[in-house]
Amino acid sequence: MLSSVQLPPNQAGAAQGDTVTLLGQSLTGFNGIKLTNQRFGFVYQPYINPSAVSATSVTFSVPNDPTNLPAGVYNVSALLTDGTGNIIQSTNSLALGIAPTIVMSPAPTATNGASGTTVTLKCTPDAQVRQIISLAMGGSAVPAQPFPPLVTITPDLSFLFPAPGLASGPYVIRLQVDGVESAVKWTAGPPAKFISPIVTVL
Repeated sequence: MLSSVQLPPNQAGAAQGDTVTLLGQSLTGFNGIKLTNQRFGFVYQPYINPSAVSATSVTFSVPNDPTNLPAGVYNVSALLTDGTGNIIQSTNSLALGIAPTIVMSPAPTATNGASGTTVTLKCTPDAQVRQIISLAMGGSAVPAQPFPPLVTITPDLSFLFPAPGLASGPYVIRLQVDGVESAVKWTAGPPAKFISPIVTVL
């Protein structure tokens, strides 16, 4: 059985490419990781191969699959399969948040206008039209602007902080998708100082 999920340090979720360790007992021989997204009603395929397995832990990397593995809350379990892929045994499931990442090249933009502050950015994995998406800056958060017609999946997002908008200057930004927030980085300090991702309102 599984008892807990070990995420990268100081993160509330695991971004694509991050290493995650499932802790538990009697895990020797387990050779697959199952991710189930109940909101969208699918199981990620193929099952993920662990990078390390012991009696008390199973370690794997979150696939870098921006189109097919959207951000959000998943159920994760470890599997024991035979040579043909049939599931012989499965552990219990635990919650795992797969976090969005704000792409910094090209960097996000934030400009003030008559309607307020417009922020545009790219994210990974791709955002999907059915997801609940918001951006936090300067102590406030706003939802994503509607997708263009006929677009259901995209890495490009736009947000509007209504007039009078945000004052000019640098801001730490956090993207939230289906309840899971993007990570921020800061110096060790003291005092600790946020260093990324930061966007400057012009």
